Amino acid sequence: MREASFECFVKIASSYYDKLPPYMDTIFQLTHNAVKSDEEDVAKQAIEFWCSICEEETAIQEVRRLTSVRLALPSLAMHLLCTSSAITCHLMN
Repeated sequence: MREASFECFVKIASSYYDKLPPYMDTIFQLTHNAVKSDEEDVAKQAIEFWCSICEEETAIQEVRRLTSVRLALPSLAMHLLCTSSAITCHLMN
């Protein structure tokens, strides 16, 4: 039963990550106790919860990075084109 509960936590972590912050202290205590003193299968699911949290946070950071690149790309592209054109013109002369 406890193993199934932590399996649900894993699904919740990926589906409702943005709703979890108010509950993280309690979830930490539950997962910590499971890892420290519960059956191995329960402990594995508790660890899997934190793996899911890490995956969600990594995905969020990647989206932020890509958004930053997309915002900068037009200016960077123009700068690179102007720079490469100047180099080409200089080499031809």
